[in-house]
Formats: sequence, structure tokens, C-alpha cells
Amino acid sequence: MGKGCFALIPLFLFLYGAREVGIKVVETFTSKSPEELVPNPLPTRSPIDTEPERAADSQTSEFQFPQNSCGDQSTNSDTTWYPVFINGRSLDEIRQEFCRDAIPATRQTGERSVQVASFISLDKAQRFAVIVGGEVGEPRQPKPTVSPQASSSPESEPPATVTSPPNSDPIEDDASKGAEEEARLAVEQEDTRRADERERRRNSTCILTITNSLVPLRSEPENFSQELITVRPGEYIPIDYRVTSFGGLRNDGWFMIEAEGRRGWIRDDTWTIDSKTRLCQ
Repeated sequence: MGKGCFALIPLFLFLYGAREVGIKVVETFTSKSPEELVPNPLPTRSPIDTEPERAADSQTSEFQFPQNSCGDQSTNSDTTWYPVFINGRSLDEIRQEFCRDAIPATRQTGERSVQVASFISLDKAQRFAVIVGGEVGEPRQPKPTVSPQASSSPESEPPATVTSPPNSDPIEDDASKGAEEEARLAVEQEDTRRADERERRRNSTCILTITNSLVPLRSEPENFSQELITVRPGEYIPIDYRVTSFGGLRNDGWFMIEAEGRRGWIRDDTWTIDSKTRLCQ
């Protein structure tokens, strides 16, 4: 009986130790607050951090590009306009990327630029300038001009008020008109020169000099050959016979000639312009 009791002592100690360990584990977990047991939440962004992005999104949604016309519209002649300019870029690029009604302009400083749009609100013009990478110019207010009265009679109509459009620039208009006039004069001069050349050729008698050894006449038109002679300006060649008549000129430059009773084909491009002028009388 005594030996049996001693044998149970280790078992009792083992069970008692396991109980104490279990109590410690339970106390450890139950002693923590609910906040400590909840996983850390994801970081939240403050309203201050999101404000710039919201502003950028609102600006982007306000102006969608490209547009046919980007500026404001107003029929009030007393409206103050705030133009937006882009410097250092071509007119075609700006029209393709932003506003198709952009126009070339000259700033008050004399600098050449591109006017993208005009707005009646300074704040809107500044927002637009930031988006397109431009700058707001000096505000402009069209000044009304009164036309002279047609008659001093009391029954005459009141004087008309004429205002310039918001996007117009007097300096730019003068430059555009000058460029158009120069282009028109250049076209007229070129047309006159061509008409004179046609008249001179029609009234001239051209004699082509060729040599038997270097320029045999062709029985049929063919591709250009080195055997065909080219008369250079200021040079002369031996005369074996002269062309006495010309046949019809073909679209490919070959024409029929008759020289000393012989007929054949020769190319028109064997002469240079200067050579034709020298040989035409």
C-alpha cells in the first residue's frame, strides 16, 4: 500500500504542473484589451492629401482636348477679356493638341506667340493656362468706335458702334494682310513670267544643230541614249546639217524632225533651257 502511494506522487506532480501552465496561458490571452487583439487597420489618407488630386481631376474634366473652340463666348462689348498665350511652340502643334481655333499673335512686348483662347474670367484663364502650359496675357477690353454721321439731319439714324472681336489683334491682322498680299503678288508675277515664256517660244524659230557621228536619228522613239548630244550653255558644236522642220511633240518628250531630207525622232531634253534660248532666233 505504501509503495503504491509513492508511485502516484510523480503522476500527481505532472498533472499539477500541466494545470498551472494552462492557467498561465489563459491569463495571458484574457489580460489583453480588445484593441490589442484587433489587427492594425490600413492607413487612411487625410483630406489634405487628396485635395490637390481632386483639383487636378476637376481641371482635367473642365477642359477636354482637342476642342474646336476653347474660349468663352460673349456678346457684351464692355467685357474684359483675358487671353492665354503659348510661347515657343508651332501653331499647327497647338491646334492639333489643344484648340483648333488658335491664332498667331504678337504680344505687347513685340514677341511672336500663339493665342490659344480668351476668357471673361481671370480665374478660368489661369486654370486653362496651367493645363496647356501657357500664360495669361494683359487683359483687353475692346474700345467702341463711333462711325461719322451720314447726315446732320435730326431724322438721321444714331451712330453705329463697331467693336473688334475678342480674339482679334491689330498687329497680327496687319501682318496677316501683308503676308497675303505678298503671296498674291508672287503668284501674279509667276503667272506673268510663264505667259511671257510661252509667247516667246511661240514666236521663235528654233534651229537644232546636230552631228552625224554623235546624233543619229532614230527610226522610232526609245529611251534616252548617250549618243544624243547635249549642248551646254556657251558652247558650240560642229554643224553637219540643220533641222528644217519639226513634227508633233509626244508626251514622253520625243518629237519628229527632218534634216537634209532625213526624218527621225529625237528627244526634247537633249537641249538645256539656255541652249534653246541661244539657238532660238
